[in-house]
Amino acid sequence: MFSLSSMVCFDCPFINVLTKCDLLSKEFKENGVLEHFCMCDFDYMDLSRLPPRFRAMSRQVGALLTDFNLVTFRPVDIEEVGYVSNLCSVLDETLQVADEAEVQDHDLANN
Repeated sequence: MFSLSSMVCFDCPFINVLTKCDLLSKEFKENGVLEHFCMCDFDYMDLSRLPPRFRAMSRQVGALLTDFNLVTFRPVDIEEVGYVSNLCSVLDETLQVADEAEVQDHDLANN
């Protein structure tokens, strides 16, 4: 929610970067757990500790963020070139450094 709030307040291109991924275990990255966090998949939220009146609201906000893909994170692992080059190309596209550059579809699974 903080990320979404910041994006609205600044009213400019915004990229959420998840740093320190080089400190994560290899299993954490390969089992899809990192991708789960980067894509903000709210289907796995544990709402059992919330009061019942907030559970429905939390599910609806999570569904809204997921449906419109409002918040995602780009992982950065300085030890792997794929993560760094992916982030650089996303930065170039977002900041429109090269207007004639073709937009690419980035996928975390390709790193």
